[in-house]
Amino acid sequence: MGDHERIDKQVQKLLLVQIRMRWALVIFLWLIIGTASLWTIRTDVAMWLEYFTWAAVRVAIRNDQLPFLGLSICIAMTLSTLMRQSWDILFGINKREYRSLVKQVKVIEEQGRKHLLWQWVIGSIT
Repeated sequence: MGDHERIDKQVQKLLLVQIRMRWALVIFLWLIIGTASLWTIRTDVAMWLEYFTWAAVRVAIRNDQLPFLGLSICIAMTLSTLMRQSWDILFGINKREYRSLVKQVKVIEEQGRKHLLWQWVIGSIT
């Protein structure tokens, strides 16, 4: 395997690790912040299921701002991760990002086994 092919394979592994870390963060946010926020507004949601009005939503948001902020963070992170992954699937990564990933791979190689990502990016290929 040539040096370019090896680097390209390591870049692909690093990209996969980054995607998995993003999804792990999204799952963590939903488990911690999302469930706590939904639990806090459960009475409002029960009322909305019986009789939904936008005024009721507005009042609930005004009265319980923190849970809605938490849900907004969870939804925003989920959507941004979905959009980023969809972009990468449809159009691929651009040259600037590829160069950045190559630099990150070289840093991981230089640090060796001390780097946290070495075993997933370098160790599984060599």
